[in-house]
Amino acid sequence: MGALSLTMSIQIDEYQVEKKLGAGGLADVFAARDAEGLEVAIKVLREPERGGAHVRRFLREGRLLKRFDHPALPKCFAVVEGKRPYIVLELMNGETLSERIRRQGPLPPEQVIAIAKGLLGALDYLHNHGVVHRDVKSGNVFLKADGRVMLMDLGLAGDP
Repeated sequence: MGALSLTMSIQIDEYQVEKKLGAGGLADVFAARDAEGLEVAIKVLREPERGGAHVRRFLREGRLLKRFDHPALPKCFAVVEGKRPYIVLELMNGETLSERIRRQGPLPPEQVIAIAKGLLGALDYLHNHGVVHRDVKSGNVFLKADGRVMLMDLGLAGDP
């Protein structure tokens, strides 16, 4: 199965894909809707035929998120293995810290402090559960429209 194209209607199991949201090192992320109308994000592994460590790393991210419950980590609804592995996550509205800085320029100190507190809360939670994120960068910090700070992309996460 090649790269997913959005020139046609795409169904991934019970999810109707609506649009591509972005792409990372291992996966493409799509906005989708389930049969009940719940909007979700689906992170689909690119090149699963590479196999081995590539697939394990991707699935590990989903399993970690599914296991955790913290307001600064995305909720994971499902981790699906198979020919085309994918992870179903909460759909978040907002922008990454990188996008905010590009759009707004330097952030005011009170905004930086609020972002740092949210980020440190997520990192503390992960560390208390024996996980080191290992890829904290502005592109992996998501600023939700409701003001919450989210730490994304646990693809490189590992044991301390």
